[in-house]
Amino acid sequence: MALTERFALHSDPLVNLHHFLGSWASSDLGSPSNRPRVSGEERAIHTTFGAEDRERWDAALLLYAEMETAPGGHSEALDLLREESGRLRGEAADMDGMGPGTFETLEEVMDLYCAHWWPAHALANQEWVDELAPILDRHEEVFVEATERLYGSVWPQEPWRIDISAYAPFVGYASQRGAIVIHSTDALNAGLGGVETIFHELQHTRAISATLADRLEEAGRRSAESLPAEIGHALIYATAGEVTRGIALLEEAPDHAPFWVRQDFERLPGWDELLPAIEVHWLPAVRGERSVDEALDALIRALER
Repeated sequence: MALTERFALHSDPLVNLHHFLGSWASSDLGSPSNRPRVSGEERAIHTTFGAEDRERWDAALLLYAEMETAPGGHSEALDLLREESGRLRGEAADMDGMGPGTFETLEEVMDLYCAHWWPAHALANQEWVDELAPILDRHEEVFVEATERLYGSVWPQEPWRIDISAYAPFVGYASQRGAIVIHSTDALNAGLGGVETIFHELQHTRAISATLADRLEEAGRRSAESLPAEIGHALIYATAGEVTRGIALLEEAPDHAPFWVRQDFERLPGWDELLPAIEVHWLPAVRGERSVDEALDALIRALER
C-alpha cells in the first residue's frame, strides 16, 4: 500500500474484518471495551441481508462475542493475520487467542464485508496513509536512531509491517512478537499523532524494547522498595512523545503536544508521580543530553519507595 525504507503500511481486508467483527461484537455486549463502537449506520446494512447472509454474519458475530469475553480476548490474533501478507494459516488457528473455527469464519463472511463495508474502510485507511507516509519517509531514521540508542535494539532488514485498520483496539495495538495495527479513523491518530502512535507501539515489541524491559524487571528484583507498576508504559508514552516533539519542530508544527499531555495523564492516579520524574531523569537521555545508563539509574532511584 505504501512503502518507505523502514516501514510497509498495509490496508488488509482480513485484518480490517477481524477488528470490525471484534468492535461489533463488543458493541453488542454493551460492556466497557477498548474498541470503538460500530455506528448505527454501518450496523443497519446488516438488516438488508437475506436470511442466509444474515445467518452467516450473525454466526461470525457470535464467535467474536465469545472470544471478546474469553480470558485474553483475541488481540494476539494479529500476529497470525499478518503472516504471509495476510494469507490464512489454518494450521495455526488454535494459537494466540484465536478460537477454533476463527479463520474459517473470516473466510465465510469476507464476501459480505468486501461488498458492504470494505470500500469505505479502505478509503479511510488510504487517506490516513496518504497523510502519514510522507512524514514517516522524511523522519523514519529518527525512530531507528532513538530505539537503537535507547534500547540497544537492532532493526530488521526488511521494512517493518504496519497494518492500518478502520477499527482497532485503543488508538493502536502491538503484540510482543512484532505485529502492529493502527486505528486509522481515530482523531487522535491524525497527523503527527499517528506518527507518535507508531513509535509508541514499536516500543511494545520485544524486538525493540526487550533490553529496557529486562533492566526494569531486574531493578525491581534488586530493590528493597517497589517500583510503580506503570513505569514501563509511562516510559513508552514519554519516549514516543519526546521523539515526536522533535519531529514536530522539524515539520514546523511547534504546537503539537505529546499524547500523554493531550490526554492529561498527569491527572491519573500514580502518573502524577511518574511523569515528573521521567521528565527530569529520562527525557534528557531521549534528547541525547544524558547517557541512558545514568538516566535510568537516576529514574529508578527517584521512584523507589
